[in-house]
Amino acid sequence: MAGHVNGDANLFSQNLNNTYSRPNSFFQLSIAFFSASSQQITDLLKFWVAWEVLPRELNLVVVRGHRFPTASTCSETLKLPAHYTEYGAFAEDLQACIVTWQHGFGLV
Repeated sequence: MAGHVNGDANLFSQNLNNTYSRPNSFFQLSIAFFSASSQQITDLLKFWVAWEVLPRELNLVVVRGHRFPTASTCSETLKLPAHYTEYGAFAEDLQACIVTWQHGFGLV
């Protein structure tokens, strides 16, 4: 159920079944929009892994029971809630979450 971003080839391969494809598609669309801003990509990476350096592998998991996107920085895993049905709500919540890196573990 996890998708992986390969840091060497910058390729994203889906291993998600249809139940989880909508949040995954929303995430890919967000990345396309973020690519216009290197700061947004940097903020996403800091939220995801608490570091600016791209690791060898990033894990993306779509989960049930979470209200907002969350990150497990030690396992380099971004958890996207499965409940999103509209891109606007997903993008707003993702953006709100990724700016929280400024107050998280990396600053302790």
